[in-house]
Amino acid sequence: MRIARLLLIAAVAALPTTYASAEAVLAFYSGSKLVEQMRGWERVDHGRSLEADDNLRFMNYLGYVTGVADTLSASSMICVGSQSNPGQLSAAVAKYLNANPDSWDDSAVALVARALLGAFPCEAAPAKP
Repeated sequence: MRIARLLLIAAVAALPTTYASAEAVLAFYSGSKLVEQMRGWERVDHGRSLEADDNLRFMNYLGYVTGVADTLSASSMICVGSQSNPGQLSAAVAKYLNANPDSWDDSAVALVARALLGAFPCEAAPAKP
């Protein structure tokens, strides 16, 4: 089980280096589309917009990030504390996306997974003496 989980982590992390663009990966949601949704989320989250389109982007982004986070958490690939909420998850992904614009051609799932794996790692179990 642990080996399968490590292989899955390695596969997700390798996606952007294995393929040159999002078109090369079967992805339903592109990184550039995710960034577009994130921009609406940022405007609404920071109180700069009440536009209906930005509210829709806000909800799409929040829902997508939360869905990927639920999947990773259920697989014990990330460890999200009980005090965490979808806004914190979305903020962690936005921070990653804003810091890595050269990766926006990757699939959305790869971007969100990399961001969450970095922001919410699970602590390794202590070695037994």
